[in-house]
Amino acid sequence: PLTTAVAALVLPSVFRPGADGTPQLDRTIATSAEVVSTEPFTVSYELNLEASWSTNTPIAAEDFVYLWEQMRADAGAVDAAGYRMITDVRSRAGGK
Repeated sequence: PLTTAVAALVLPSVFRPGADGTPQLDRTIATSAEVVSTEPFTVSYELNLEASWSTNTPIAAEDFVYLWEQMRADAGAVDAAGYRMITDVRSRAGGK
């Protein structure tokens, strides 16, 4: 629980548990998340232009690339199976 709480503070997450426990889009981070293809399965996220870290550094696609790479590389990462299924992360529009 402690690791999960700390991770929630320092790692970008587009979805947060809603009141009923189902994942809800966190609009402070992303304005949309849309499946754009099923072959291959592709999801497009549009980051909120106002999203920033506590240091006022903008949150960008590179933050999610870093998270993806770390989750795939760390053998002890919790809930990493989904990250291992991702084959590519691309950014456009200045990382947003």
